[in-house]
Amino acid sequence: MNWKLDFGPWETILEGKFRGHSVELLENDEHFFVSIIYDEKDGKKVGALVDGHKALVANGSAENFIQTLPKPAIVVEKTLGDRTFKLFFVSTDSIYVDFRQEDYMRGVDKIIKKGMENANTVIGLGRTSSLELKEVAMSPESEYSPILGDPFTARALLSGLKKSALELIDLGDGIVPHSKTLIPLGLNTKREIIKEKTVNLFKTIITGNEKGRLFATYILAENFLLENRTGIIFDENNYFAGLASASANDLKLREDLVEYEPAGFPVKTFTAKNDFKVSLGDSDIHLIMQMLGVGDDEFSKKFALKALEETFDTPEELIAKINTMKELTAFNKLKAERIVQIMNQQYPNLFGKSMTIAQLTKKWPGNLGRATIINTKELTPSEKIIFVQTILHLLDKEVRNERNDRVMFFIPHADKELSFGIEKLTGVINRLQGLGIGFVFGAQNFMPQLDDSINARINVVSGNDVAISIKGDKNYRVKLRASLSGNPKFN
Repeated sequence: MNWKLDFGPWETILEGKFRGHSVELLENDEHFFVSIIYDEKDGKKVGALVDGHKALVANGSAENFIQTLPKPAIVVEKTLGDRTFKLFFVSTDSIYVDFRQEDYMRGVDKIIKKGMENANTVIGLGRTSSLELKEVAMSPESEYSPILGDPFTARALLSGLKKSALELIDLGDGIVPHSKTLIPLGLNTKREIIKEKTVNLFKTIITGNEKGRLFATYILAENFLLENRTGIIFDENNYFAGLASASANDLKLREDLVEYEPAGFPVKTFTAKNDFKVSLGDSDIHLIMQMLGVGDDEFSKKFALKALEETFDTPEELIAKINTMKELTAFNKLKAERIVQIMNQQYPNLFGKSMTIAQLTKKWPGNLGRATIINTKELTPSEKIIFVQTILHLLDKEVRNERNDRVMFFIPHADKELSFGIEKLTGVINRLQGLGIGFVFGAQNFMPQLDDSINARINVVSGNDVAISIKGDKNYRVKLRASLSGNPKFN
């Protein structure tokens, strides 16, 4: 393919096959490498798994340094006679680019820029660890050519950290995981440890009685947090507050053959209405009018479309905009104002300037993901529908065409909060999943409207005993392990 990337010129230094996939390795004058593993369907390239590697000449103990580094990196060392050559590659996370998106190269340009910035940071960190890292271009060719000229190095850059990511391409999901280890879910009837790849649980619905499915959601949340993903959890009864503190389950975890010690996770809690409002401008106004029983005529649809052209956060701000809507007659303007006043009365203190998605998805330093708990206890059932769906619409607006592979949404009462207007919402969910954002839904019964949005079904049989079905793969039973944090109950 003709990759017209920034920071060029670029030269293809390797083309071939890797684990059954077509691959390409690019290099620019600054010795930044872009490795590309193509996703092919019916002989046509439909996307690619891409990452970057900035080469630096290393002098010192790179092996010890790399273990303390929070960024992905590769060390390649080669001995020839009495000389040892060492290159340190500062790597980026893998991203999946969809060739059906017109601006797919923009994502690759971003990781190249980020990789170069990371390299400068790592060079500075190396100095504090008595490790000298130098630009390849500033070093004699004799110091790096035995490694850069070796085909094995090219293979190392292609393989990197991609094994689990390649499994995803084979599934056709276009989601890039950051998996490190398989984390136990629990035990089967033979007391064998059951570990499931979290990629298989990236799109899950949990059904059954409420206590059992809340417990299952809690255990899945812990597993995703252990994989350094941010979990955004809608919590209406403080069930997930225990994620912040270590459990007292030392003995029970050993009985469940879990190697992890009890531990708490980084947690940030927001309470809807009190410290977290949503913008009426980010909401589905037509949906709100339908909930109020006034959204089925042509006027309502026309008004909702006109409102999309305006910028506002509160009902009062929308009322001020109505008079500027030339397409509405004087009578319809009065009618629109009355509807918005009813919204304000029906849902008091719900609307205001939305929190940015960056505030919700903020990463915690280190190897654990952060749980962002949004407590919805102050909301009425109707307000919960508006609140949850508005956040999804806001996410869709803010991250459109921007991959974010580290975010999981947990919606334990999806049958209540997504049921109204779900036909329109499934398009939003599927777009977000295409950008790498995962979902765990909870419902009393299976929601057929979400069938295209899920890959796994977990049904609570009784207590912590669940049946798991991975679409097109396997079915099994497991008794979920004890929690690492808090004291969640399943009965």
